[in-house]
Formats: sequence, C-alpha cells, structure tokens
Amino acid sequence: MKYGEIVHGKLHRRVNRFIAEVFIHGKKEAAHIKNTGRLTELLQPDADVRLEVNDNPNRKTKYSLIAVCKNDIWVNIDSQAPNTVVFEAITAGKVKELGMVNTVKREVLFVVQMKGCSTFAPNKEMDKTFTEALLKAVEQGVQILAYDAIVKVDELVLGDPLPVVLS
Repeated sequence: MKYGEIVHGKLHRRVNRFIAEVFIHGKKEAAHIKNTGRLTELLQPDADVRLEVNDNPNRKTKYSLIAVCKNDIWVNIDSQAPNTVVFEAITAGKVKELGMVNTVKREVLFVVQMKGCSTFAPNKEMDKTFTEALLKAVEQGVQILAYDAIVKVDELVLGDPLPVVLS
C-alpha cells in the first residue's frame, strides 16, 4: 500500500484521540492521528514520526500521522492500512496459505504493523471479549493467520507469516 507525499517530524504531544502536535522542519503543526487507540507506548514526546501530507482544503489538518519509531523500529499506526495491505497481498497470491482466490472479503487475517515480532497472540488481560471470540472462532474451524509488515518510508507491505499463539 503506497502512501502519497511523506514528511518526517518529531512528536510534541498528543492533544486528544484524534490530534497530535508535531514539529515538521522546526514548525509546530497539528496532525490527524489515524488510530484512536491509546498508543501510549509509542506516542512519546520527541518520538520520530512519519506523516502523510494532505492538501485538501476541507480538512482540519494538513498532515496524518501514520508511523512512529520505537527502539529503531518503525511501527505503522494507520488503523485503516491493514485491510488494504492484506487485500493487495491476497489478490497478488502472496498469502501462501490461501493460494490464488477468486473472491476476497477484506477482514481475513491479522497484520502486526511492524517487523521484529516473533508471534501473534491476543492480549487476554487487555481485551478478554476479543480473546474469547477468537478462541470460539478457532473452535468452529476458522483458521487464524497472522503476518508482520514491512514499514517503508511511503509504503506498508505484508511481510512474513507469524506463529499464532492461542494458549
């Protein structure tokens, strides 16, 4: 999935669920956060960030925050990106477990939006309801797939399969 024009910045602070203040070329700017999750471990002051430029005059902000660097690893935080990345990979035959398919529904597998993870597992302590629903799906024969992702300056690409840990 290719992004448009990308600029680098430094996170100043998160104002609310939707807006962050960032420094771009030394100037403080407001940026839309493309993820309403808490992201407290990622959105730390002075973190390096990547932002997509949007010149739509009807938008409140010119920038959208799409990635954050933590421990020298870029993490894509665009919560809308995985569906597009997975759709592109499936239709290109890159998800080996599925082979070539004729019809694709977008919510098929989990994407960890970074490299460096060794497994995918639901966080039961944080979201018990999701974990229980996932386990129920497995009991009913649903195959759970997970992949990591390659985060490039202006692109997010499906990476390698990850083992799924459900215990």
